[in-house]
Amino acid sequence: MTDLEKIEERMAAIQAEFDELQTAARVLRRFSGGEHVSGRTNPISGQKRTRKKAQSARPKILDMAKSVLQELGENHFSVVAEEAIKRGYKGRVNSTLDQIKKSYWSTMKRNPDIFTTTGGGKFKLKEK
Repeated sequence: MTDLEKIEERMAAIQAEFDELQTAARVLRRFSGGEHVSGRTNPISGQKRTRKKAQSARPKILDMAKSVLQELGENHFSVVAEEAIKRGYKGRVNSTLDQIKKSYWSTMKRNPDIFTTTGGGKFKLKEK
């Protein structure tokens, strides 16, 4: 093995380790709510593009379901999900309408202290 081949092999190993460290940093940032690194490089500055996460401003399923049921009263989970979407709820990037509806059903089903099932896929807010 020539010196050049040894250097290139070492560079490849260092690059692989660097890539692993970048992935670990992205995961830690995501869980800590810090900056999100998109992985894209700015062609002018050469720096990684970053953006602050604004997920806390996004409406959550639980809050949207409570709001919809307060206004509409007892309703089917699919109606609640569709109304929430009309009011600005956005699911994950690649979520289908059916997946969003199922998420609303499971969220309301898992929170019996807030929602009461009335049969046939319908829910209402639990009376206090």
